[in-house]
Formats: sequence, C-alpha cells, structure tokens
Amino acid sequence: PTLVRFQRWLGANPPRWLCSRWAANPQHMRTMEKQVLFGTSNPAKIEYFRSYVEALPIKVLNPIDLGIKLSVEENGRSPQDNAKLKAMAYYLESMIPTIAIDAGLRIEKFPEEKQPGMSVRRARESGNRKTDEELVEYYSQELDKVGGGSWGYWQIGIAFAITERNIKVQEFSLRTYFTSKRSKYLTPGAPLSSLMIDAETERYYSEMVGTERPEAAIVFDFMKRNIDTL
Repeated sequence: PTLVRFQRWLGANPPRWLCSRWAANPQHMRTMEKQVLFGTSNPAKIEYFRSYVEALPIKVLNPIDLGIKLSVEENGRSPQDNAKLKAMAYYLESMIPTIAIDAGLRIEKFPEEKQPGMSVRRARESGNRKTDEELVEYYSQELDKVGGGSWGYWQIGIAFAITERNIKVQEFSLRTYFTSKRSKYLTPGAPLSSLMIDAETERYYSEMVGTERPEAAIVFDFMKRNIDTL
C-alpha cells in the first residue's frame, strides 16, 4: 500500500528534474499538469466539478480510476466538517491533493421533524438510504403536502487537502426553489436537481450544464485562489 501511494503521489507531483527531462516530449508533458483528486464515489459530482473548473490548469482525477474505494464516516457537525473528513481520508489514501464537497439542506415549509439536514439521502422516518428514484419520489410527495413547492437552502462545505497539515475550507449557502413537479431529466447521482428550480433563470437544475449552475462560480473562485499552492 505504501508503494502504491508513492506511485500515485509521483504521478501527481513529478519532481522538477523529471519535468525538465520530459519537457521536450508533449506526451510526457501531460503528467506535468496540476492534478487534483475529487474525494467522492459519486460520478455526477465529479463531472459537475470538472465542468466548474475546466478553465483552470488542473486535471481532476476520479478515485475509481486510481483503484481507490473508501467509505468515510461522515460524523462531522457541519457540511464543512464532513468535507474535511472526506478530503483528508482520500488524501491520506492517495497522497494527491484532494477536494471534497458536502452539503446539508433545509426546506422552509417542512416541519422540523422532516428537515433533511445533512442526511438528504435518508428519510427521517426510516433512516434508510434511498435510490435516486426513491429520493425524487419521497421529496416530491413531501412537497405536495406543503402546497407543491417551497424555498430551500443548501449549506455547502468545500475542503481542499493540499497536504496533511494544509487544508483550505470554505462554506456558503445556496437558495433555491423546490417543486413537487419533477423535470423530465434526472441526473444520476444528483436526483434532487430534477426538483430544483433556479430563482434567476427559472430553469430546472437538471436541465443546466455545469457552468450554468449557481454554485459553479463559487467553486471556481475557491479553486482559483488555492491551486497556486500546489
């Protein structure tokens, strides 16, 4: 395992003497890109993140492609805490700078006992993790009970583990409207996008490309501020 971690680290952080030797070869130049691991097993989140930062000089790596499969206990008290836990767990496994994002949700018209909080995938009644279709059906039914729609707030935490002792964090809120009438498009891994409508454009999130989503600019700015430390 130690050798595997070193090989992953070397691929993401080639030493300068090696870079100079490879500089004349365009094929080898690709290994000189700044590489960042996205700490998740959710492919939809990885693709969204890639679209957010496509204008930056970084390559976003998928843990699955590196043979990394982790189950991180998300027992933090906030989305930012959970993002830090995930970022550090994936960093320690890969030795590659790692970004992680976590979120909690509050829907204004829901009673307190129905608030998703940081357990969006689990209904308060059963506690069981739901599939994409089950999740959309559940929230659609609950929204019907409160009149068919409600404003909601995502509390989103970002963590970027650059080294074991250097981790950058940010937290922000995102206001959006939830409707019981689902879009005809469902994004695997991000099913609630088919119930979310952007207040400014009045479009379903599931019908937007990544760079059109409201959080894209915030994530982009966060990464732009921090990639120079790699």
